[in-house]
Amino acid sequence: MQNKIIILIILFLLSCNKLPESTGDFNEINIFLSDQDKPLIKADFDNLFNEIVHTPIEESKYKIIFHDVKYFFDNRYKRNIIVTSLDNPPDSTADYLFSKFSANVDDKKIFILDDYYALNQKILFINSVNNVDMNLSILDNTDWILDNINSSINYFVYNNYIKLNEPNNVIIEEIKKYYDLNIFVDENYKIIKNENKFLWIGRGYPYRWLIFSEIKLQGHEDLWNLNKENLELNIQSVKISDYYKEIITKDDRIILSGLYEHIDSDTGGPFFTYVFDYGHDNKVNLISGFVNNPGKDKFYLLKELELIIKNINIRNKNEK
Repeated sequence: MQNKIIILIILFLLSCNKLPESTGDFNEINIFLSDQDKPLIKADFDNLFNEIVHTPIEESKYKIIFHDVKYFFDNRYKRNIIVTSLDNPPDSTADYLFSKFSANVDDKKIFILDDYYALNQKILFINSVNNVDMNLSILDNTDWILDNINSSINYFVYNNYIKLNEPNNVIIEEIKKYYDLNIFVDENYKIIKNENKFLWIGRGYPYRWLIFSEIKLQGHEDLWNLNKENLELNIQSVKISDYYKEIITKDDRIILSGLYEHIDSDTGGPFFTYVFDYGHDNKVNLISGFVNNPGKDKFYLLKELELIIKNINIRNKNEK
């Protein structure tokens, strides 16, 4: 009997030390500030998180929620939190909360605590003398702030995808065989077309496609038009639009993105193509993602497809 009691006590203590999962929408950012500070700095955070995605409707990349700082502890399990305060004007709420958390950190003006109240949580603290100083601090640290928030969003979306889905081992082996890529594809995907180094897989509503293809470059061709011709040739119901087209280089990777029309269903949506240059006979591999979800938000689905592809790189480089 005594042994059972000891075991129960140990289990109770272990459960007390286990952090709960963080909460909130995948792109939700909860900003806590005082009533005195809000009218002075709200616009700075609106501008920081103002990026939109054309799907083709405009969808906000971030969902910002402003809270009175007195409700911080009621919302302490949220995934992405920002606590901000100004020394001038002084207040007894945000300033006090900031001082409690900054007591044991070296940089007392801007810092992040990970997994403080919940798992996969980031709490960002920003303190400034006044609103002008806050504006400069945000401008100076924009990349650092967004990198941390985006990494949190990406981690949640991809791990949620892995956790909720079983792998389609047949398709995974097919991709590995022809493209030498390790990729997680869930069991809901089916092969739509697989011929002449063009693999097109898709899953049902809301519709998502992943397309793997290979093209040979002769010189300094226009990658956008080559990709457009390749996709329209192999998927004759698709027309790639030049509207909102974007070509960027990120992490040494060329990414093409824009909108497409699906002629058969008179619908369309966003698409992107990642260019993988392997340096073999001037050939490049193209991996494209398409989303179709008429009348509804598409950004989460688009993000999920992008992370499936981004994690190919991570696995090939033996990174986490």
